[in-house]
Amino acid sequence: MSKLATDRLAGSISRLFDLAGDDRLTQTQRSEVSALAKRLRGRLVDLLSARFADDLAEISDANAKIAALTQQLADANDAINKIADVVKQITALAGALDKLIVLATKFH
Repeated sequence: MSKLATDRLAGSISRLFDLAGDDRLTQTQRSEVSALAKRLRGRLVDLLSARFADDLAEISDANAKIAALTQQLADANDAINKIADVVKQITALAGALDKLIVLATKFH
């Protein structure tokens, strides 16, 4: 009997809800992610008790898509964290340049 990767799907849904509350995303992005997370959660609930024939191609396809989503969510999280690090570096650079401007004006 084919089985959907419901545990992996549940983890991805949880991550989507985390993203829906992440203020580093725009409000529009958070709303879209929240709506999609709710949609997937509903499908998950419906599919938890479903049984399918052995070697059903649609199950394999869905499991591959769940695996891809899991990876994309991890990649997105890494990208968001990298952007946050870049913003910190830019802030530090701006502070250093502010100090240089103060020093430069003292010599005029």
